[in-house]
Amino acid sequence: MHGPDGRIYPNLVRYIEVKEPELLRYLHAGEEETEDIRFQVVVRLEEEGTMTRVTMHTEFESPEILERVIREFGAREGMEQTMTRLADLLQSA
Repeated sequence: MHGPDGRIYPNLVRYIEVKEPELLRYLHAGEEETEDIRFQVVVRLEEEGTMTRVTMHTEFESPEILERVIREFGAREGMEQTMTRLADLLQSA
């Protein structure tokens, strides 16, 4: 993962459920100085006419870890950037 400060943060992602084409569920964990950051993500893809709705739900072990991820790693901005890049990629395909 690339942080807003330009640093690269190693991450471990383990997929625990994949149902093509509608669901991804994975566990995310950091390494080294971020090893205490763990959360689960559920990504749902739903057809809506000619478009696809993407819904991501993230569960953190505590509110403190969520706030740390937002504050130190720019999680909100990172998610917006990720979704923008996905939309751009899909539009160019």
